[in-house]
Amino acid sequence: MPQLLKSLELQGYKTFASHSVMEFAGNITAIVGPNGSGKSNVADAMRWVLGEQSYSLMRAKKTEDIIFSGSERRARAGMASATVVFNNEDNWLPIDYSEVSITRRAYRDGQNVYLLNGQRVRLKDINELLGKSGLAERTYTVIGQGLVDAALSLNPEERRRFFEEAAGIQLYRSRRQEAINRLDSTRRNMDRALDILSEIKPRLRSLERQAKRVQDYDRISADLQLLLRDWYGYHWHNTQQEIKFVSDIYKSREDTFKKIGAKQAAIEKRIAEERIKLFEIREKLNQWHGESSGFHQERERVLRRLAVMDERKRSLQNQRVEIDSNLNRLLEEQKLITERYEKYQGECIHLRLEVAEAKKKAEDAKELMKVRLAERAVLDNKIRTIRKEITKDETSQVRQKAGINELNNRLASLNESKKVSGDNLQREEKKLAEGEIKLAKLKVELDSVEKFVQELTYELENHQELVIALENDIQEINNQRNEATFALTRAQTQLKVLEDAEHSFSGMSQGPQTLLKSAKAGQLQGKYRALNTILDVPAEYEVAIAAYLGEIIDAVILNNNADVMEALSLLEGKEKGRTALLPIKNKREKRGEKIQVPTGCIGCISELIQCDASDEEYIKMLFGNVYLVEDRGQVSNLQVKLPPSSDIVTLDGEIFRNDGVIIAGNDQGNSGVISRPRQKRELLEEIVSLESLINKLAAQSGKDEKKLQGMLATKHQLQEKLRDKELKHSEVEKLNQQMAVELQHLYERLQFHRDQQNNLITQVTGSESELEQLQKMSSLSNELINNHRQ
Repeated sequence: MPQLLKSLELQGYKTFASHSVMEFAGNITAIVGPNGSGKSNVADAMRWVLGEQSYSLMRAKKTEDIIFSGSERRARAGMASATVVFNNEDNWLPIDYSEVSITRRAYRDGQNVYLLNGQRVRLKDINELLGKSGLAERTYTVIGQGLVDAALSLNPEERRRFFEEAAGIQLYRSRRQEAINRLDSTRRNMDRALDILSEIKPRLRSLERQAKRVQDYDRISADLQLLLRDWYGYHWHNTQQEIKFVSDIYKSREDTFKKIGAKQAAIEKRIAEERIKLFEIREKLNQWHGESSGFHQERERVLRRLAVMDERKRSLQNQRVEIDSNLNRLLEEQKLITERYEKYQGECIHLRLEVAEAKKKAEDAKELMKVRLAERAVLDNKIRTIRKEITKDETSQVRQKAGINELNNRLASLNESKKVSGDNLQREEKKLAEGEIKLAKLKVELDSVEKFVQELTYELENHQELVIALENDIQEINNQRNEATFALTRAQTQLKVLEDAEHSFSGMSQGPQTLLKSAKAGQLQGKYRALNTILDVPAEYEVAIAAYLGEIIDAVILNNNADVMEALSLLEGKEKGRTALLPIKNKREKRGEKIQVPTGCIGCISELIQCDASDEEYIKMLFGNVYLVEDRGQVSNLQVKLPPSSDIVTLDGEIFRNDGVIIAGNDQGNSGVISRPRQKRELLEEIVSLESLINKLAAQSGKDEKKLQGMLATKHQLQEKLRDKELKHSEVEKLNQQMAVELQHLYERLQFHRDQQNNLITQVTGSESELEQLQKMSSLSNELINNHRQ
């Protein structure tokens, strides 16, 4: 079975102030250490990140107790974070990831945040995921101190619940409790509904009375209509007589009317000029509306950029917190290095004082030796004087022999000391040579380590630049994905609005709404459809086609099963409205024959409209002989080239019928209704394109995230190598300094032995000279003694 638990990361949790990573290999069975080293905190952190809510089990009273509270050298932390990483290669967790990381963060304001593979989730999601695998909050995966004793002291009922929780059925129990809560809520809602019904029931009689009053009102209104017809007939007869009288007056005033007509023509001309100015103002207004729409779009882009900048600001703040933490750690290390430097500097000063004191003692010893030598010379002179004055032969002889023996002994001792000093000098010179060789090796090793550290630092900096570039790419892809998601949501919303408008028959007149709603409710037999739902018209032709259709734009299409008479009966009455009907059985072949489209004509409208094959006959019936041109300047030439039964429509909605009637004006009619099929088609195409783009960006983001994880792992390895090399560098540098100090000591000791050797040589030379003088004096004394004896 593979190792499930891979690592545990802690930062700011209780005693773990710095970022700490504990990797669990397959052969680790226990974490050991002295009291107070943090073993229990590791177990508490494992329990806490798995969703534990009881602070007493984690030896705390509130959220702030689990956050690092600071020390004399380190400020307190503002957040506690724990991350556990599981190996999910065998899919023991029901999630499509080979590696699952669960993170919990706690802040000092009491807020807790849960992350699953870097994505923010709810505590309920974490509990359900772990509950399916047996790692839920109360499944006793982590057994704290005293839990075994507490379990042994439980009664049978409590022990049964204990085993149920350990068996991992807490997830199903929580779901059962949620279902019970929903049932209770449903019962309460039913009780409220019954209360509302019982409250409404007494009002039924009042509503029946009101309905009866409405019926009486309708009957009285109908009677009033009959009476009004009689009344208006009477008045019509009287009005006819008044009209005859008024006609005479009309003839007398016709001349006056002609004069006024001339004035009216001038006024109409002025009105036409004002209309042209009004049309220009409307065009400017439309332009301003377009600019306003552009400003609104720019505002939305700026708002999105602000949201992205806020997210980057939060990311930079998090990085700043981490940098502050690393800065505190580096300051502590700098302080330790400074203390070590001051300590070594104090030792260096102390050693220099000792060297100065030793030199002073050596100078004092030399001065003392000079004084002693001077005293000795004086004493020697006195001895020679005394010996000259000694008259006793035996006493003078003994003294001279004793002096000779003493000088011989001292000379032997000095030679022995000279030999020992020479051996010591050779030994110190050998140690010095070995130390110099060792120091040279340490310098070579130090240079090698420094070079390797520089190479690792350069490689780490390059890798860091690659990581930053990849993170920027991921951020850019996420931004594009968010923009595409926003556009997809907007398109889906617009499509929903169009579908709702189509289902509610919005924008149509009263007549077609009455028929279509009745058919939808099942009050009419057969199938009813609105004409505008089968037309897919290009945007540039909508005004022209809507103008040509006119009232027929709201026409209703009836299939063979629909009863036209039933539809006409339903439309009786003023309040039902008016509409055009297109029965299937009345369909005709297209009017006219297919001709070659002349130059200057856009084409036949029936060929410019897109629709289903089953609806082509309607299009041919309505637009078979209708041709579309760009402007009215081309109409006169095309009327000669097209069949006499053809109608011509301009893009501005001007209609030139075959019977000579011309319909013109700026009223665009219901061109918005006719554009719905095209807008739906374009929105569906846009939605498919955006969904494809989002999936592509998501796949690319996943690849980049996986690549980023690998690069971060490589970065971690490089940092570990760099940290090891830096430690080795400090060790080698320390050894180098120690060896330099030892060599300095060796130099001083070597100089001391050399001075001692020179001093001993000087003493041996002096003693030999003194011995020679004593021997001469002894010979003279013998002669004097012999002479004296003689």
